[in-house]
Amino acid sequence: MKFIMILLLPNFALGFNLFLDIGHTPSAYGAISSTCKKEYSYNVDLALSLKTILTANSDIHVATRDVGESTFNERYLQSSGQDLFVSLHHDSVQQTDLSHSHGCPTAGCASGFSIFVSKKNPYYKQSLIYAKRFANQLIKNGLKPISNHLKQTHKKDREVIDPFLGIFDMDDLKVLKHAKSPAFLFEAGVIVNPLDENRVKSEYFKKIIAKSLKKCVQEN
Repeated sequence: MKFIMILLLPNFALGFNLFLDIGHTPSAYGAISSTCKKEYSYNVDLALSLKTILTANSDIHVATRDVGESTFNERYLQSSGQDLFVSLHHDSVQQTDLSHSHGCPTAGCASGFSIFVSKKNPYYKQSLIYAKRFANQLIKNGLKPISNHLKQTHKKDREVIDPFLGIFDMDDLKVLKHAKSPAFLFEAGVIVNPLDENRVKSEYFKKIIAKSLKKCVQEN
């Protein structure tokens, strides 16, 4: 009888399975920050920090992919069996908005987080629920969603889902549409903006992300 009762408990009571995907690779490193630092290094740092914080203070089982080169196929296959797959990134802006006057790409026209989902993900409805929960927690904890993506109307691959929560739809993001579980992509900040770059480096910022993720999954 006890065995049957355990099976009927919600996921978070048994231990929620969260996979933190490190966006990009050492060779395909993503954006370059206002201090000429590669986005990939920020993605690695955020993933490992979140794993440490969450596993120390909750029943969430957190896994990340190995640091280093990885194909898209290897990345989204790791989502199999997870309750939620989150791909971690840091953002930039359009090339026309960048200044290189100090040797590194810099822009002050955008800041804040954004979250992307894909309607082609087989668990799209669940993905969107998690994305909204996470965004609400981030805002509750003092972070602000980005507004810059709203201006990128020439980009036909994205659709604004909720501008107040910073949630967008990008159907053909490979890491999302092929995921084997609910999934969203999280842009933690705009690292070509010096203020945002300093913000994402801080331990306080990482603790906010971890706290928000924990609350997001515990709403099950």
